[in-house]
Amino acid sequence: MASCEESVREEIGFGDIWRIRMTRCVSIACIVSLMLVACDGPSGPVATVSPARGEELAEYSRSITDRADRRKDASLYEYFCGNVFGGACPPDLETQLEAFAVEGDRSRLGLADTFVRLHAARDRKGETRPLTDEDYLAAAYQVALGRAPDPQGAADNLAFIRKTGERELMLRSLLQSSEFRSRP
Repeated sequence: MASCEESVREEIGFGDIWRIRMTRCVSIACIVSLMLVACDGPSGPVATVSPARGEELAEYSRSITDRADRRKDASLYEYFCGNVFGGACPPDLETQLEAFAVEGDRSRLGLADTFVRLHAARDRKGETRPLTDEDYLAAAYQVALGRAPDPQGAADNLAFIRKTGERELMLRSLLQSSEFRSRP
């Protein structure tokens, strides 16, 4: 029989539908224990969200120009946070993102671009120099694919950015790549 903690299964669906499903929980003590675990104690969040993976990332890739929504895209935020912070999104994430957002761009691509700028700033550790193409490229790979760029990909994408000046278009190509869409 599964433990109480294993009994909680979180599901997030598109369209702002949130559900917590409990299985194999037959006692009141188990139900109370589950609620405390799910809520991280009496005053914690109702549930945590797992980072997007596989088909969910493929769906984001297909709808990259759609408007980003913090609740509906919670697993995408967690995916990016995992790649930037190495774990869950920090409590002050919205404040951090506001500092790097491009005004007027509220798309999922714009959200990814904001995470890239945030990650690049964190990597520069307070340096005030402008964001170079190399900085942007390295941060884009980390945010989108969770890894450093391979030498050939770095060379090709850097040449593209320098030729066109389109950093965001390069980021879009990473977010629509088969590697991004098939992340485990």
